[in-house]
Amino acid sequence: MSRKLASVQRITSIEPHPNADTLEIAKVLGWTAIVKKGEFKPGDEIVYCEIDSVLPPKPEFEFLAKYKYRIRTIKLRGVISQGICFPKTVLGKDIMNNFHEGDDVTELMGITKYEPPVSEHLNGVVKGNFPYFIPKTDEDRITAIPELFEKYKTTPGYVTEKLDGTSVTYYWNEYFGVCGRNLELKYDESNKNNILCKYALEHELEARLKLYCEKVGFNLALQGEMVGEKIQGNRYKIHGNEYYIFSIYNISKGQYLDSDDMFRIAKELGLNTVPIRAFPEVPFNSIDDMVNYVAKMVSNLNSTIPVEGVVWRSIKEQRCELTSKGRLSFKVINPEYLLKFDQ
Repeated sequence: MSRKLASVQRITSIEPHPNADTLEIAKVLGWTAIVKKGEFKPGDEIVYCEIDSVLPPKPEFEFLAKYKYRIRTIKLRGVISQGICFPKTVLGKDIMNNFHEGDDVTELMGITKYEPPVSEHLNGVVKGNFPYFIPKTDEDRITAIPELFEKYKTTPGYVTEKLDGTSVTYYWNEYFGVCGRNLELKYDESNKNNILCKYALEHELEARLKLYCEKVGFNLALQGEMVGEKIQGNRYKIHGNEYYIFSIYNISKGQYLDSDDMFRIAKELGLNTVPIRAFPEVPFNSIDDMVNYVAKMVSNLNSTIPVEGVVWRSIKEQRCELTSKGRLSFKVINPEYLLKFDQ
C-alpha cells in the first residue's frame, strides 16, 4: 500500500487562529492545517493533501508555483501548518460525489511524492529492483492514522530516534547484497566510490554477516540508517560515516525479529543500533501531545539540533492491518525539524 498523499477526509474540528482574524486552525486526521476563516466547518468532507505532495502545474495550484508546487511544513503567524485542505470540487464537480472519506485521490489529482536530491556519492551502478524477499523500509506517520494511536496507545513498545540520513539494507541470503531505499546496488569494483558499498567493504560486513548467518542457520537482512559526511549535508557533524541498525529481518522465516533479538544480534555483530529514546511513563492523551513532546527533543548524535523524529514499535513484533507495511509501528516527525531543515 502506497502513501495516500491526497485523500478525501473529514474536518474534525475548527479553532480560531490566536494571531490572525482571517485564519482558522483545522484538524484533519492527526494533522493541523491553517485554512481561511469561514471556508470550512467541522464535519465537511474535503480533499486533504499531505506534506511531501508535489501538485501538478495547473492554474488552480498556481499559488504553489514559487514553492515548485511542493507542500511542506510551514508556520503561519506562529502556528504550524502541515498540508492543504481543498474543497471536494477540486476533483471536478461531475465526479466529486463518487469519492468519500478515506478514498485515495493521489493519482486522480496527478500528485507525486517529493524526493530529496540524491548525493552523487550515493549514486551507483544498479543491480536491480529491491529484493522481493525483504520488505522495504518505511514507517507510517501517526498523524495520518489516528485510529492506530487510539487502538494501541497502551501497548508496550519502545522508542528510537529517527535519524536523518539514507536508508540502507545489507543482507546475506546465500550471497551478500547492498540496497538503498528502493534499489539494489552492485557490490563490486564498479561501485567502489558509493558510500554504502564502501562502508560495507571497509567494515567487512560481507564476511561478518556470512559467518553469523552460517553459525545460526538462517539468513538475515540488516536495515538501518547511514549518516555522516556527504549525506544530507552531514547535519550531525560526524567524521566519516556511521551505520545505525533499526530493524533486522529474518529472511529464512519471512519475519522481523523482536526487539530483544534485534539488539542482541546487532551487538554480537559489533554494529550500532539507533539511539533508544524514552516517552513519559504516563500514556499520551492525544497525537498532539506526542508531537509536542517530540518537538522539544534534541538529537542524541548532536545535541545542538532538534531530533528529526522518533519511531515507536511494539516490543514483540505484531502484525497490524492499519499500517501500510502491516507491521505495528509508526513514526512521529518533529515539525520544528522540518521547519529548520526541510526547505
